[in-house]
Amino acid sequence: MHRIFNRTKKVEFRTVATKKRGTVYIYASLNKARKDECKRNEPFEKLPRGVLVGTVEVVDCVKYGHRDYGYILKNPRRFKKPLKARKKAQPVWFIPF
Repeated sequence: MHRIFNRTKKVEFRTVATKKRGTVYIYASLNKARKDECKRNEPFEKLPRGVLVGTVEVVDCVKYGHRDYGYILKNPRRFKKPLKARKKAQPVWFIPF
């Protein structure tokens, strides 16, 4: 997630293609990240969980190999303050409000 906001991650790899285009929310999972995944200066224990932390545009979906798809990402925007979703998060897409 932080690599998306830092603009170093421009492709999200998934095993399922999507026709979704446009702005989507970025949700910080309720599960704790592994320490080796944390590259920020924040203490590992204080990373946000279970909240919406920003948005990004999905502008395309391209096939990678014979099993993977890449969602092409543009224009990430981090919220100044994370938002709590009113609805339960789903595995890939969900409408939080």
